[in-house]
Amino acid sequence: MSPDPASDPASDPAFDTVLAREFEDPAYFAVHQLTVAAYRLDHADGGSDHTVAALLSVLRAALDDGLDGTRLRAHVRRTSERLRAHPPGPVRRVERPPGTGIADVARARDAAEHCAVVRRWAAEVWEAWRPVADELGV
Repeated sequence: MSPDPASDPASDPAFDTVLAREFEDPAYFAVHQLTVAAYRLDHADGGSDHTVAALLSVLRAALDDGLDGTRLRAHVRRTSERLRAHPPGPVRRVERPPGTGIADVARARDAAEHCAVVRRWAAEVWEAWRPVADELGV
């Protein structure tokens, strides 16, 4: 979970800044799905079981299987369809120790640093959530 779980993920200026960068510049957008997955899992209290399972699948596919770009987007679509047909259920939530987060990404000075920080953050989130993904088989 986020080091500040009381914050409202729907009104996070750092997240807004990061998303704006990612949508304005393809060099930043290269890690967009990792950004969204890490952020949403750090704020998973309000997410549905389907969403959490799908996000875990994104992290496994990107970080363990090396998928990116078009291949990762295709994987996300297939996984979401499979989860709709066979909903997971109930998905336990993880309290992640403080570490890298969206504020660190927002402080990145260029696209290379942005991508490196997002990858580090996603890896930390994945480390905390991997046992849940294993339980779900995603």
